[in-house]
Amino acid sequence: MGSGLFCIVFGGDPVVVLAPVWLHIGLLAKNETVYANEAHISGGVPLASIDASSDGAEMQYFDSDYLGTTTAVYSASGEVDVRLASSFGAGTESDELRFTGKPYDADLDAHVFPYRNYKAEVGNWASADPAGFPDGPNQHYYAAVPTMGLDPLGLAIVFSNNVSQTTRDAFSNVSSSDYGQNCDSSFSRVSESNQGIFVTEGDANNYSSTTNILTINPDESVMITVEPGGVPTNGLASLESIIIHETQHAFDDFFNSEDYSDFSDTPGTMGASVLEDRAMDEANAYRLLAGEYLRIWYNDLNDYLEQ
Repeated sequence: MGSGLFCIVFGGDPVVVLAPVWLHIGLLAKNETVYANEAHISGGVPLASIDASSDGAEMQYFDSDYLGTTTAVYSASGEVDVRLASSFGAGTESDELRFTGKPYDADLDAHVFPYRNYKAEVGNWASADPAGFPDGPNQHYYAAVPTMGLDPLGLAIVFSNNVSQTTRDAFSNVSSSDYGQNCDSSFSRVSESNQGIFVTEGDANNYSSTTNILTINPDESVMITVEPGGVPTNGLASLESIIIHETQHAFDDFFNSEDYSDFSDTPGTMGASVLEDRAMDEANAYRLLAGEYLRIWYNDLNDYLEQ
């Protein structure tokens, strides 16, 4: 995959590279710089480069994070240039840096991926997804959760290995559902925003407005519902509805920040706070479309029966 003329001559003068040269989805050369890459899910992350335009062929060495974004550049003399990039790539707009393994092009003012270009300053793709709608209704958003996902081709989200396949599948199910395809849903609006959310797995389902960490427990699924006949009972919540519940907290944090504390402190009608009422209502919107039982109470069944 790639274009241009590229050749390396050992023991002689390097040939100037006329255009970016790719090996599959890893960049081998750009302008007059040649890269040595290590294998990575993004297609290849540079370990070192040699600049043929410099006298003596200047060498540089690189460190990257687990998503393949450059975190430090080392000169041959040992000088270190530490780079701190946002989860959406802001701070990597430089020729020698990569965002999830992909280079920045100053002429395009974008990071170059095989199928389209990425604009870090807005956190979106510069063009619509040529694959259609694999990630929901917005064809331009990069990743619902960029600190846990990356898109090496510019086509679909790939989740990192620290989140289970069960949780990744549930996120995908939400995105492709009738609820997720609704641009007004909280999940879609959070996905399309430029806010960084870190998704992890833990013992309890929760969202932290202090750290923007969304924690999912794939095994915690008990909720209070009403089965046919009107009898309240302990039911099972789908993981998809749990994700929507916690994402609603992120939505209120991002879009209703002035009221977030009041929502949290004000008692609700379903056993906890207005904040939890709003999350249960949003998750119930998904459950209704998916044909699931609706959740009616935040706490346990005995608490509901004693009210």
